[in-house]
Amino acid sequence: METVSSHAARLHSLKEGQEHFGTRFGRLTSLRIDVPADRDPNDVAREIATKLLGQLQPQSGGFVVQDVRQQAERAASGSTDFGVLFLAFSFLFDPGGRSCSWVCSCGSISKRRASEIGLLAATGWRPR
Repeated sequence: METVSSHAARLHSLKEGQEHFGTRFGRLTSLRIDVPADRDPNDVAREIATKLLGQLQPQSGGFVVQDVRQQAERAASGSTDFGVLFLAFSFLFDPGGRSCSWVCSCGSISKRRASEIGLLAATGWRPR
């Protein structure tokens, strides 16, 4: 398409338009609409939006309307009761923590009393 000039508007070729109006989102994502001086820009924008929305079909662009609230409620119903899970973990971790504390305290006692234990063993004392 050739470039056409007139006093009211200027049409651009596709290549020229891509060079001038391309953005970081792509080269075909922008439209520049010159608003005539005698028209209100807001009125022009509303008119274009009405016409454009009347012709767009979201399904053709891969858009799908879904009831996400209903999907979320269905997904949340019958979910796992985490209270039971935490209770089960507490029964697992509590004895484990107590065992670790006991082992650590026994180890520290035996290190401090190692010489005494050796002396008692040498004199004939045996553990019960």
